[in-house]
Amino acid sequence: MDFEIAPEYQEMRETTRRFVADVLRPAEKIVEEKQFIDKEMHRELVSEAKRYGVWNAFVPEEWGGSGITDLLPRTLIREELGATSYVLRSYVDNGVFNLDDATEYQREKYFLPALEGEKRSFVGITEPGAGSDNGAMKTTARKEGDEWILNGTKHFISGVDTSDFGIVYAMSDTTKGKHGGISAFIVEKGMPGFTVGPRQVMMGHRGFNQSVLYFDDCRVPAENMLGGSGGGLRQFLTMIVGARMKVAAEALGAAQYAWDLGVAYAHQREVLGTRLIDKQGIQWMLVDAMIALQGARLLAYEGSWKADQGKDIRVEASMAKLQCTEVAFKVIDTALQIHGGAGYTEDLPLARLLRDIRGARIYEGANELQRYVISKALWGVGQ
Repeated sequence: MDFEIAPEYQEMRETTRRFVADVLRPAEKIVEEKQFIDKEMHRELVSEAKRYGVWNAFVPEEWGGSGITDLLPRTLIREELGATSYVLRSYVDNGVFNLDDATEYQREKYFLPALEGEKRSFVGITEPGAGSDNGAMKTTARKEGDEWILNGTKHFISGVDTSDFGIVYAMSDTTKGKHGGISAFIVEKGMPGFTVGPRQVMMGHRGFNQSVLYFDDCRVPAENMLGGSGGGLRQFLTMIVGARMKVAAEALGAAQYAWDLGVAYAHQREVLGTRLIDKQGIQWMLVDAMIALQGARLLAYEGSWKADQGKDIRVEASMAKLQCTEVAFKVIDTALQIHGGAGYTEDLPLARLLRDIRGARIYEGANELQRYVISKALWGVGQ
């Protein structure tokens, strides 16, 4: 592995760090209080992201993006984004749409406006009985003339309240199951039969709200099928490896931010006549946290580097997602403990970081699932 970071990637990393500090961090308290990004704030954030040159950083140049398609530079940038609110990260990392799977009609109507910041989207996969095992989904799609009829329920779907459309996965051929039976559909809000249910209030990720979705004979035009019939599992598997590496990188950034806060506080806080940093117990807490953090970081960097060499990193992604989120939770908790009562207040970002990182140990495949993936790769079985 080459540990040298290309100058252009280092420059983008520094630009992202400035954007987070100058633009996103001042917006954090507003998002925490309102738990919503209104249209005016959305326009301002998109405008600032474009001004800084970070909007659509990971989108290919032919679609108007910066063309950062290798995983290692994405990981470096996402690590910087981990230091801010989950919903605010989307103003740099707004996802990479299925542009290769999309038809020209779909790109023009849905994806290109979203890449311009004119529309927002959601992804509807998870169901009450199908979380880590998405092959167990019960939402169905049946062909009827020139339409697909969707029926079922999704939950824990993020960002629906501020979105215009979403990519919804459904079982289009129950005889095939997940291998060839799942398809993706572009569903617009307002389509007959599609209802956004109640908001599911979460412990963290304020402003990136989750909702229940109901599909009751929802009629979707045939041209809104994304990627062809039965292509859903392939799309999901392609997406999930990158998503797990994304979670790992963001966890590193959150942990580093918390560690930095802990070090700064330990240098200024005096207890019983001496600074906290002068006490061996505090020193060792911070040292142990940094050793664990650096080990997790190397795991994420190595997995990203391997991906850029064209290697299959499904196992590495599971290891990175598992280790980075577990370590980040401990590091953030350590920083909060060093701050004492001040760390437990909402005045500092530590409470938010701890709430948010707890969710990262669950979504994109719970960490127990990651252990299953790793054990299956090692021994051919998972228990």
